[in-house]
Amino acid sequence: MAPATRWGDDADSSDDEEPMMTEASQPSTSEAPSGKGITVPPTHTSRVDSKGIKTVTSYRLDPANPQRLLKTITKIRVTYDKVRENKAVTVRRKWRKFGQAAIDEDQSNVTIQSRDDIYMEDPNADVDLQEEDVGKAIAGNLNAFWAKQNMRNLQRKYDVDGDDAGKEDGGWTQVGGAGGG
Repeated sequence: MAPATRWGDDADSSDDEEPMMTEASQPSTSEAPSGKGITVPPTHTSRVDSKGIKTVTSYRLDPANPQRLLKTITKIRVTYDKVRENKAVTVRRKWRKFGQAAIDEDQSNVTIQSRDDIYMEDPNADVDLQEEDVGKAIAGNLNAFWAKQNMRNLQRKYDVDGDDAGKEDGGWTQVGGAGGG
């Protein structure tokens, strides 16, 4: 049974495609050690086809053999997302500013919706979990769990609330506390 083909496996039909030139796609010349210059062709970007795929063809010099060019073909699936916005929101954006926002020129205290992408940072990103001993971490968590369970059992046994238990100001763990009679 042959494997199913995916969108990047389709054969190219670039006969009807026109190249889209950019400023960075100008041909460059690199000097080979023998003194001959090799012209690197510009990067070619095709139009988006009916399946939503565009092809980018780029060239570069082979680092192992400067007399040879390497051709890189990249297929990119292009998708468009429609953003729906309520009509009332569009109307409110056109309103004239009022109150303190109309007076201040710096706009630092005005709440506006950011259109930028906001990425969350992991506070533990600098901690490498591979270097830690997993068994040691599990044992520490288990010991803390059992200590807490023992404390709860004692609180239930002696009918003591957990809020004031174990405090230094006369809790039930202190011998000869002020609460006795």
